[in-house]
Amino acid sequence: MTAEGRRGICVDGDADLQAVARWLRVVCRSASLKAAHVRGSTIVASCLVNSDTTPSLCIYRLSPPDGSETWVYKCHSCGAKGSLVHLVSEDAGLDRAWARKMLKGCLAQTPVKAQSVAAQGSMAMDPILLELVADYCHHVAWDDNELYRRAAKAQRAYLEGRAEMRQVRRLQMGVGLYGRPRKDDLPRFLESRKRSDLLEDAEKVLSRIAGSIVIPVRDRSGHTIALCSRRVDGKANRYANFGPTGGVLLGLDTAKGAIALHQCAVLVEGVFDMATLRELGAQCMTSVLDNGKDGVGPLDNTVAVMGAHPTRGQLAELKCYTDRIIMVRDGDKMADLDGAGAIIKDAADAGLDARVMAVPCEMDPDEYIKSLRSIGMEPKDILKAFYDNVLNSGTAVTAANSDKAASSSVRNASTRGELHVVYGQDNKLPHFRVGRRELAEVLAKCNASEMLVWMVLKAEVARQRAGDGRLVVTGNSVARNCGCQWRHVRRIMERLRAMGLIDWDRLSEKTPSQITVTPLAKTDYVKVPMDFVWKGHAKKTGTALPTLLALKRAVMPSRPATTASIERIADRVGKSPRAVSDDIKRLAKMGHLMQCETNGRKLIFTSLMPVI
Repeated sequence: MTAEGRRGICVDGDADLQAVARWLRVVCRSASLKAAHVRGSTIVASCLVNSDTTPSLCIYRLSPPDGSETWVYKCHSCGAKGSLVHLVSEDAGLDRAWARKMLKGCLAQTPVKAQSVAAQGSMAMDPILLELVADYCHHVAWDDNELYRRAAKAQRAYLEGRAEMRQVRRLQMGVGLYGRPRKDDLPRFLESRKRSDLLEDAEKVLSRIAGSIVIPVRDRSGHTIALCSRRVDGKANRYANFGPTGGVLLGLDTAKGAIALHQCAVLVEGVFDMATLRELGAQCMTSVLDNGKDGVGPLDNTVAVMGAHPTRGQLAELKCYTDRIIMVRDGDKMADLDGAGAIIKDAADAGLDARVMAVPCEMDPDEYIKSLRSIGMEPKDILKAFYDNVLNSGTAVTAANSDKAASSSVRNASTRGELHVVYGQDNKLPHFRVGRRELAEVLAKCNASEMLVWMVLKAEVARQRAGDGRLVVTGNSVARNCGCQWRHVRRIMERLRAMGLIDWDRLSEKTPSQITVTPLAKTDYVKVPMDFVWKGHAKKTGTALPTLLALKRAVMPSRPATTASIERIADRVGKSPRAVSDDIKRLAKMGHLMQCETNGRKLIFTSLMPVI
């Protein structure tokens, strides 16, 4: 008996070896196993673990004395060994039972066809079929073909409006075509992949996702195990899943490295929430790899749960990479404390430390980021606002406070004086700079009319580039810029002089006079657009001008979002909280503020220039 026979290795059946090698070349994804070939009494391939250049992985069939047969593998370089079914299921993304069935079919010379869609029932679809369908949908979505462009016009327009192209390509989103273009091209596509036998089942899947956008759902190894489709025609039942999605996180295959690096995962509900956050992070990098490469940013550890609550299987997947998660829920679930507590409990059972947040203003993350972008905020400022108002917000539900959250929700809802102030990007306009301390002093001393005259003089300092704060003006020019009569402006300027804010030797209505004003600030300042003063916007705000400037002073580009209170603003401008609330309503009508409210919390976007 040969040594192989004594070890129980079957040396007969070259046909079986050829059949298994051919099966590996068709089914497997890795280049190592796709290059498998027969050598003597074994099948050899390169090892997946040590990536050797000389094939050291041997695959053979064992025939123990009990009569059973099993195919195994062993690497003579690193010592890795195990069942061939397990190796193929990991590499090809197949269920082990289905991989075992396919192996038996290839040995019997009756190749197992992909599982029929009609007979799917409760079983998972064949991952090979799903991978081919996903590739086809992505191919027809972005191929430069006039027929494809016309057939997928609505779906492509929807995708381009919801997500940046970098994220669309990274997630390999595609479109489902209607019948005629698909029937002409699908056979050629499958023939190019040498899988014409899947034409019937692929046609059945594509007919069910026609007119939709298609998002492949991949496991952490990058194998497509399900498809998520979304209708764009506005009909009910917008989303439909094909294949098992309960234990898989959308985007984990591309986010696992960032999750392990940050030791934290950010979970959102929908795919477009994830795409928008990832793109925001990529835009904030000083150098983004593009031209076919993935952009990697600070929010690249974001994944989508495709629902309002992560499943236990999804939480178990995350446990492989981190011990900490942040669940960002849509704003309409801010009051759902029971749901937040359930997420925290499931996460704790999986060994994860969880924080549950909700987006302000009853928005989802996608809407929130786009609302900040619509008022002109820069990506880095939007990122800072998202961190401050969402990820690092003091309203998080955690394991430590989840039991107290329900009892405190009524008290928090009644705190109507809390404001979240975010600055508007009117800083790109020609402006002059006012020191924050100086502005605080003016807010404390001056009324609205006095503040208006003071701002006109500051704008004139900037126009004349008077570094020492000395400007030459006539009384008429100051009155004209204020929109008031000279005698009224003169009385105001005398009061400003008594406060120590300005000074002059002589003051005349028609003769140029030298007036001294505090020089423009060089650090820690607020930018005030020139047009805010010279086009009359400051005058139109009337008595609400101090409130607007106090809100503007509350934030800065390095901290684009902060939390204040109506009482604090009222104290700074010398008004009652009720008067400040009335000012906020008035400024909102004039376009200087955009405000939203949720659970007694107000989000205020400020802009000195009115936004129509």
